[in-house]
Amino acid sequence: MKFIKEGNKEKGCILCNLLDQEDGVQNLILHRAAHCYVVMNKYPYNTGHLMIVPKEHAANMTDFSAEVMGEMMTLAQLYNLVIESPAILFK
Repeated sequence: MKFIKEGNKEKGCILCNLLDQEDGVQNLILHRAAHCYVVMNKYPYNTGHLMIVPKEHAANMTDFSAEVMGEMMTLAQLYNLVIESPAILFK
């Protein structure tokens, strides 16, 4: 993929660097929660491809607390509804 091989290399973790930015079109963050945030994928595999990103690093998903995992799943359910029926945002 050309953008991976030839793109600008960011210092540090690109996902952590997003958290330091103000919300806006440039960083594609849709929602910030206590332990995670939801961001649109800049290079989506398909329409509606979102990422739910924990605010902490872990080598494995089993390293996250139940609280972090619970928030990730709650956000996944919420944004699944939003993707299936965007009008839900305006109710």
